[in-house]
Amino acid sequence: MAKRPELRLLFNRALLPACVTIVALTARVGRADEVASGSLQAKPRFTIGRDTTYITQPLRAGGYPDYIAALNEHAREGVTPENNAAVLLMRAFGPAPIPQASRETYFRELGISPLPENGNYLISRDEFKKGWREKHPPKLPFDDDDLEPQWNATSAQPWTAAKYPMVAAWVAANEKPLALILEASRQPKLYFPLAPGADGLILSTPLEHLQEVREAAALMATKAMLLTASGKTEQAWHSLIACHRLARQVAAYDSVVIGVLIGYAIEETTCQADMALIYNARLSAQALRKMRIEFDALPPLTGPTPQLDFGERLIVLDVIVETERQGPNALDFFRRLTGAPPAKPSIESKIVGGLISTIDWDVPLRMTNEWFDKLTRATRIADRHERRAALDEYSTELHKLTGDIKNGRKLLSDFLTKGSPTELLSSRFGALVIGLLTPALQAVVVAYERIELERQMIDVAFALEEYKAARGSYPEKLDALVTAYLRKVPDDTLNASGGPIGYRREGKAYMLWSAHVDGINDNGRSYDDDPSGDDWVLRPVPAKK
Repeated sequence: MAKRPELRLLFNRALLPACVTIVALTARVGRADEVASGSLQAKPRFTIGRDTTYITQPLRAGGYPDYIAALNEHAREGVTPENNAAVLLMRAFGPAPIPQASRETYFRELGISPLPENGNYLISRDEFKKGWREKHPPKLPFDDDDLEPQWNATSAQPWTAAKYPMVAAWVAANEKPLALILEASRQPKLYFPLAPGADGLILSTPLEHLQEVREAAALMATKAMLLTASGKTEQAWHSLIACHRLARQVAAYDSVVIGVLIGYAIEETTCQADMALIYNARLSAQALRKMRIEFDALPPLTGPTPQLDFGERLIVLDVIVETERQGPNALDFFRRLTGAPPAKPSIESKIVGGLISTIDWDVPLRMTNEWFDKLTRATRIADRHERRAALDEYSTELHKLTGDIKNGRKLLSDFLTKGSPTELLSSRFGALVIGLLTPALQAVVVAYERIELERQMIDVAFALEEYKAARGSYPEKLDALVTAYLRKVPDDTLNASGGPIGYRREGKAYMLWSAHVDGINDNGRSYDDDPSGDDWVLRPVPAKK
């Protein structure tokens, strides 16, 4: 079983030295009775309100916001066991993705009985490979590389069981869970309850079930390529449509941005399989048109704004609130949270801590809300160029905000010599947490723009195959598709200079491309070309013989 992914992986590690200094100053180590007792705060030292804690209910014992419960309440709106895809998906996955201590509560929240430990559940790639290797030892001692090409060659090109027997056996072993996953993809809702981790934070909540959905979709795409090679094109297409639906379910999962990214990853893998199917199946124009209508009928993927505005905002507020709640344990708590080594006695922190009674916790809470308001205002801008300019401005301001807190000695000097310690601590701690937890969030918007463009490129691939089915070859230029097969050639929305997506015939095939992160059209050169480029390239992959 793969290691549980946790939200803490999004930390900005460059700010860890600053966090050690600042949190030491917030720990109220000047009061010996608190330090000795190691007790948590009895009640909040901040204001409960929309501009501070963002939520006012539900509250935990002592009056602290219960952010995990708030996320669960928000995400399960309109969900029942009968319309929730997660019920079927968990029956396909089994209970293993959920921590043992949380299972009873978790399945009660889903509205189903706890699942038995053993059953006909989804077998992961790694788990199946281990069992296969035991029965089929390598020809050379300590050589496992002979199995990897089988995985790599089967998700985006048609393949046969004779050529890749291990992968064929993996697909066959997962028939029952695959049937449940196919059924789950037809459900209108997806709600996975968040099960608190060991420290009770959203940030450390296990999300392995989302990774299981990604593996399930990859397995389904692999099966589709096997069906394509067997001439069962309609069944293969139904499997890929199910993958597209799963991508949309997960991307719309209304809690955290990792769900969005996994949804986009599923869509990307599936689009590559789409291209392989329609290129290799040699379908009639009528069959292609029918499939294209189904593809175009899929709803667009959800952008990341809802998750940024609520789930990711609550993650940062949750860390601030818990740091305050830890009181004299704040430094140790923050070190555990960031994976830093255990704290050593620090004369500097004790001296400065003795001068600081507390910080104004409303300040970092309000700062967090202000920054998330600014970020989500930018993501809601409809015009792509204006949106990108607003996001660039946000990134510049964020970099400026965090720039002064990376030098621990300077921080200490400022606290000792400049202004009100409470004012400095409050604003610096806010800057620290914002910089620590939000640096990559705007990149999710760029990922959304790319995946939306890729969807348009698959529509162009359909048009190319329809053209070829009618005329015997691909056109020299995409303009030849307009009117009869395509309303217009899609714009390369990632190209800073504007213009349409790229297209070039390559022998009996073709390639499509767009600019990538750098916004420069490298004429179809990607990272593995010589000379290399940064373009996003799609090519139909011929079937393996």
